[in-house]
Amino acid sequence: GQSANLTGAGLDSQNLSNYNLTDANFTGADLTGSDLSNAVLVAANFTDATVYDADFTRANLDGATMTRTQANYASFANAIMTSASVENATLDNANLTYLNGRDASFKGTSLENVDLKYSSLYSADLTNASLRNATNDSTANLSAITWNNTICVNGTNSDQHNGASCLNGLDTTKPTASMTAPTATFQSGSSFTVGWSGSDGSGSGIRHYDVWYQRDGGTWTVWKNDTTGTSASFPGTATAGARYCFIAKATDKAGYTSNYSSSKCTVVPIDDHSLAKSSGWSSSTSASGYLNRTYYSTTSSNKYLITTSSKSGVRQVSVLALKCSSCGSVAVYVGSTKIGTYSLKKSGSSTRGLVTTARFSSKSGKVKVVSTTSGKTVRIDGVGISTS
Repeated sequence: GQSANLTGAGLDSQNLSNYNLTDANFTGADLTGSDLSNAVLVAANFTDATVYDADFTRANLDGATMTRTQANYASFANAIMTSASVENATLDNANLTYLNGRDASFKGTSLENVDLKYSSLYSADLTNASLRNATNDSTANLSAITWNNTICVNGTNSDQHNGASCLNGLDTTKPTASMTAPTATFQSGSSFTVGWSGSDGSGSGIRHYDVWYQRDGGTWTVWKNDTTGTSASFPGTATAGARYCFIAKATDKAGYTSNYSSSKCTVVPIDDHSLAKSSGWSSSTSASGYLNRTYYSTTSSNKYLITTSSKSGVRQVSVLALKCSSCGSVAVYVGSTKIGTYSLKKSGSSTRGLVTTARFSSKSGKVKVVSTTSGKTVRIDGVGISTS
């Protein structure tokens, strides 16, 4: 009867037709060949039970649990199995004609060779399940199903299909990949966000990405492998003064891999303490300081910071500096060529930020930043140099 505890019971070939067995516990029971037609089995537990060749015709299994249940050749014709948990079970060759399995979970369950004539598995979960060689699927309601690594009727994997659904045609095209960040030519720190994305159109969908980085035109190195994420913070160990480029590939659920994306590149500043300097600069420490939390400052004019070696093909320079209401200005040079003079003055609260030149024709030489004001603060934290 209701809530009966029949754990491990030997009930093979029993007639339980029309019984009210709501909440009954059949865990590990043997119901081989038993007749449970028209039985009320709401929320009944059949975990690890054997119901081989049993008859559940018109039975009400709403909310029942059939985890790892062996139900080969069983008949669930016209049965109600709404919201049931039928996970990692075996229902091979079962009769599911006119079954109402709406919202049921069949995760990991083998449903091979079942008869689906006019059954409804609407909104059921078939993750890791197998419908190989099922019959009459064209008459069944298979809408809104969760298909995920599901073996379809024809033996293909749902992940190989457009929309990753057994109901759609096979995906035959590879996806595309693109880099979405960094978008800035220069960074103000050694850690920054890198982003990527992909598209598979109406295909099976993106399964994962691989992302590479390159430093100063060197070898491409894998940074992210088989990641499902689309952004990450590039480590704060980025080499000061280096130019980093990033590319990505996308792989879809059908196994097709995109071409390499176009690259996105950015420059990490050279730290101020890696520059040579004239007299007249004082060194200070601040929690907001770039690398080692230090910076150089002066209130005198014609004081300079300069790279220790010449740079070839320089196209743009960015100065990482304090901007404030009492700040002065600096001039930027590449070799003997003055690129321009740039104000560090801003109203409101003081901030650390980049002061960037416009792009210019290729220049070569040491990059120099010179204070051009007297009695006003010039605080330099780093210099970025772009050759692209």
